[in-house]
Amino acid sequence: MRPPILCAAAALLAGVGASVLAGTTGLDSRFGAGGLLLLGATPTSGQAMERILALAVQGDGKIVVAGRVQNNTGSPLAAVGRLNTDGSWDTAFGDNGLFVLPYGVPSAPYGASLLTVGLMSDGSILASGGAYAGPGLFFPLDSCTLLLKLTGTGTLDTSFASDQSGSFCYDFASANNMYEAHYDGIAIDSDDTWYLTSPSTNLAYGEVAHFDASGALITSYGNSGIAALPYRVFGLQVQVQSDHPVLVDSVYTSSDGQGIAVSDVDLTGAINNQYGVVGSYAVDFQTNGYPQVESATLDGQGRLVVAENSFTGVDYLAYRFARATPAGIADASFNAMASNPDIRVLRSLSSRATPVQTILLRPRRSPTATFSPSAMPAR
Repeated sequence: MRPPILCAAAALLAGVGASVLAGTTGLDSRFGAGGLLLLGATPTSGQAMERILALAVQGDGKIVVAGRVQNNTGSPLAAVGRLNTDGSWDTAFGDNGLFVLPYGVPSAPYGASLLTVGLMSDGSILASGGAYAGPGLFFPLDSCTLLLKLTGTGTLDTSFASDQSGSFCYDFASANNMYEAHYDGIAIDSDDTWYLTSPSTNLAYGEVAHFDASGALITSYGNSGIAALPYRVFGLQVQVQSDHPVLVDSVYTSSDGQGIAVSDVDLTGAINNQYGVVGSYAVDFQTNGYPQVESATLDGQGRLVVAENSFTGVDYLAYRFARATPAGIADASFNAMASNPDIRVLRSLSSRATPVQTILLRPRRSPTATFSPSAMPAR
C-alpha cells in the first residue's frame, strides 16, 4: 500500500477559517486536527519553524521537514524537524523535535535556509539550501550551496564533510567564475551516493556533481566528480533513474527566449545522446515568460513529469505540466491540446494576502484521479 500523501502550504487565510480547511473531505482525521496541522513551537525549547520549504516521509511514517527559523536577532537559520505520524513533534529528534544549525558556523556564518531534503538508507537525513551572503534576510542566498547531514536522532553526522563537522558549503566554480545561485537539486541514489545541481551561473552551462555518503566528490564521475550540462542548459532539479543515470531538469536559454530542458547524464558523467534530441528533451512552455521548474518526478513507468511556472516580469502565468517518455520524447498522450501535445494547463490561484501560518495536510489515501481535457479549467 502506498503511504499517504503529505502536502505543505503557506495558508493564505483570507476569510477562510482553519475549521473550514480541517473539514475538507478526504483528509486523514488521525493527523493533526481532522487532517490539518497548524504547526506550532516545539515543546520545552519553544522553537518554531518560520518556513517549511521541503519535506520527506520516512518508512515508519514520520515526517521530516526542512526550512528555516529565526534567532532572537532576526537572523535566518537552517532547520530540520521531525514529526510523528499524528503531526506532533518527535521529541526524540534534535532539540525536542527540531535541529537548528547555529549562527556563525563555518558552513553558513550568516545563516541559511534549507530548500531540499532527502533520506538515506541508514535513516540519516541529507539537506541542501542556500547560505546567506551577509547578515539578515535582505542578503541573497548566493554565497554557496549549504549541505548538511543529520543522524536519525537529529544530530550532525560527524562522518560527513572533510572536517567531520556534519556540514559544508560547496561552490561549483572558482571566485573568477562565481555561481550566482546555489540551493536547488539534490537526489540520493540507492547506494547513498548523491547528486547536486546548481541553477544559475555566469558560465555558459550548468553542472551536476556526484558525491559519496561522506560528502566527498566521486572523482571517477565526469571531470573530477563534476559533469557539464549542454551549452546554455542550467540545472535546477535532478532525479535518479532506476538504472542509476540521472535526469537533470533545467532552464535553457537561446536566441529566441527560454524554456525547460531535461538532460540525461550517464553513470560516467557523460551526456546520453540517445535521450531526446542530442541528449536533451526541451519544451518551450510560454514564450513570453521566464520559466522555472517548480517540481519534477519520475512515475512508475519511468516517464518524467515536470511542473513549470513562468514570470513575465510583472506577474506569474498559469502553471503548466509536461510529460516525457523514458526516451526523452514528448508524450502526446498526456494532453489532447493539438497545439502543444505534451503540455497541460492548470489555472494558478493566487492571493496577495499575507501568509499567516504554515499548514500540513494529509489526505486519507493517494489520489487516483487522472488529468482529462474536460477537467481542465478554462483560461
